[in-house]
Amino acid sequence: MIGKTIQGFWHLGRWAAGCGMWLGLSMTVVAQGHWIVETPDLVKTQAMMETASEEQGRDMAGLVLPASFSFFEQAEHEVKGGHELWTLSISAPGALAMSVYFDDFHLPSGAELYFRTPEGKFDETWEEGPVNVLENNAHRRWVNGDVPGDEVVMTYRAPLGLTESAALRVSGIGYMARHVGRRVQVLQPAAPATQKKRLPARQRVGRIRLRRDPSVRQPRATG
Repeated sequence: MIGKTIQGFWHLGRWAAGCGMWLGLSMTVVAQGHWIVETPDLVKTQAMMETASEEQGRDMAGLVLPASFSFFEQAEHEVKGGHELWTLSISAPGALAMSVYFDDFHLPSGAELYFRTPEGKFDETWEEGPVNVLENNAHRRWVNGDVPGDEVVMTYRAPLGLTESAALRVSGIGYMARHVGRRVQVLQPAAPATQKKRLPARQRVGRIRLRRDPSVRQPRATG
């Protein structure tokens, strides 16, 4: 999936140099299991992308913000139902969609990796998974599909007693600033609690699926 997702993105250093700007971006650990990525101003980024695209003839959708950390060192760990679970939420404020790039990616047989939008944030929950051993490759690089919104929740799930080690080293965060409708399902914010009703439903295509959030009720039809 890495070739598909890199297309239309610029790595931050090359893009910033080309636009004559410098961005000192960093990542902040809010608490174990939750990281926030420092991001550029969305409106300014969109304007610079439009200018750069016209001048260089390459239509830009987003940036790859640099990062370097191990998922397992930052994720929250728990044991539940005979499985070990590691969960990490990554926020990129202002992003219209986002993705996670790995430069050391390996999943053992029996382990599964999931990506989803936070429960209750939208009227539907976007989810990708299970990602499994079939995604391993010789160069050990990988990137997930574009996640709607500015926050992604990653969950690694493995049975207790699994002896083979996994590797999930994050090398960058995809920050989408343009053309979201062309690449990503656009989700609607969850309605206020006073206007909600339960409406279970699920739409699934391959590993990507949308499901109605059972905690989010939809506005009642009138008339």
